Amino acid sequence: MDTFRWLVASAEAGPELDSARSDLFVGLQLQYGWSGQPEMLDEAIDLGTAVVAASQEGPPRARQESNLANALRLRFEATGERRDLDESIARARRGLEATLSPAIQAQRWSNLALSLRSRYELLERRQDLADSLDGFRRARDLAAETEPQRSRIGSNLAVVMRLKGTADRDRDLLRDAVELAMASVTSEAAYPADRSGFLINAALACVDLHQLTGATDALDLGISLLGEAAAIVDPGDPDLTLILLNSAYATRVKATLESADAALLDVAVTAAADVLSVSRSESPDRALALAGLGRAYWLRFQRRLDRQDGQRAVESRLQAARQPFGSAAARAQSGQLAGQWSMELGDARTATDGYARAVDLLREVAWSGLRRTERERGLIEFAGLACDAMAAAVAAGRCLDALAFVEHGRSVLWDDGLQQREVATLQAEAPELADRLVVLRERLDVLVARGAAELRSEDSS
Repeated sequence: MDTFRWLVASAEAGPELDSARSDLFVGLQLQYGWSGQPEMLDEAIDLGTAVVAASQEGPPRARQESNLANALRLRFEATGERRDLDESIARARRGLEATLSPAIQAQRWSNLALSLRSRYELLERRQDLADSLDGFRRARDLAAETEPQRSRIGSNLAVVMRLKGTADRDRDLLRDAVELAMASVTSEAAYPADRSGFLINAALACVDLHQLTGATDALDLGISLLGEAAAIVDPGDPDLTLILLNSAYATRVKATLESADAALLDVAVTAAADVLSVSRSESPDRALALAGLGRAYWLRFQRRLDRQDGQRAVESRLQAARQPFGSAAARAQSGQLAGQWSMELGDARTATDGYARAVDLLREVAWSGLRRTERERGLIEFAGLACDAMAAAVAAGRCLDALAFVEHGRSVLWDDGLQQREVATLQAEAPELADRLVVLRERLDVLVARGAAELRSEDSS
């Protein structure tokens, strides 16, 4: 990179400087790929914007627009800033050039389709999903059969087909998604480094096909693929937790089938415990791991009626609710389930503790940075929580807590209205801070969308 920067500093104005800037622009993106430092992207995007402005109309500018679109998409993935995603899509469209070689056209269509898929997962705009599907299909048609790129495009196309098949409840499209995803898994032309991602994509398609059709062979294949993926990723790979969370979920689903062997309940508990063993204490995944372990214990309790399993289920959910990181809604749901399950076990005191944590988290579920419609939608999921908490507290002899629960639940949106006026005042007095609040909101939206796209859970099904 020092050489690239020296070339930029020493080049004369004109074509020589433009070429040096272009090389540095691409080099910064490559360096980000192995360093993971977002500041590399900041520099690349600032430089790329200048490079695009200085480029000639036609293929030269289209190439730089495409490069800049890719850098913007990478920064969106790193930071969650939605404006980067929107600009990436706009520039990627301008970067399409029909006179290029098929391989380059394929890459540009694929990059555009990736950004469109990300925006669909975030905003659920059906047109983005349709455009992403079209983009990946164009890219795959342009890629040569023997190119590793074709397998990568095919796997991403399968993801979009899965999303559309699930949204439309289209069984045939989901089956096609499984078939295409498996073609990438078995392709001899694929890069070995891509295999774990291909296995995950194929497995999720199989699990979603089972959810829609009840096909047990699809579920079994999904579990097998996730097992293979877990076996080949490095222990420190972030994808390992994702793989194990989905594998544990699929195992629990299989354990609920009438045809399932009773011993599979033990396998489900072990699988959930394995997720917890690899999740870091400061990771948002830890709350999900604890929630899954609680679900596995409760499933076994329902079948065997071993009270110890029921108590372990409640304790796991209480720990999940108490985690400092992760989705507020997911943690609140764990507290709510801890309350419900404790009441079924006849333990009103523990139930009150679980409900108390869930009620406390309502303000995070409906925090002021969210749009009002989003806050209301989040709270709808917890309709009746305050009343259930009150009933548990009364049963436990904690009448003051019962009154507090009802008042707290009733006042969340009312207090929020007061806070919104404070936000409006903030916009007038300190617009930079208000804008920062919007950015944080967008980043949280991205995290929630990614979780919904990549993770399977009984709590969200």
